[in-house]
Amino acid sequence: EEIKIGDFQIDLTADYNNETYYFEFKIYKSKRLNRNAIDQVNFYSRQITNGKFVLVTNGKANSENLEKSGITIIGRNGLKKIANNYRNLIELINTTPNNV
Repeated sequence: EEIKIGDFQIDLTADYNNETYYFEFKIYKSKRLNRNAIDQVNFYSRQITNGKFVLVTNGKANSENLEKSGITIIGRNGLKKIANNYRNLIELINTTPNNV
């Protein structure tokens, strides 16, 4: 299902256990996460209130970005865990409110 919020199209949606997950993917040349990406996903999460929003990125977020975020962020270290056979992505999202 394609979900749009204004001109924005969500990268991926998934339904699991009666919950909808909305994923936004941001890949950067540098290792630092852009604050605008977090702000953008936070904005969209306020438009759609019936699911969980997850920002997946290869960047590293600083503590200020993470504290102000109301979304789950799977950053560089979280991606390493998943790549190293992290078996339950939903558990990772549900037990990590702001960052991995």
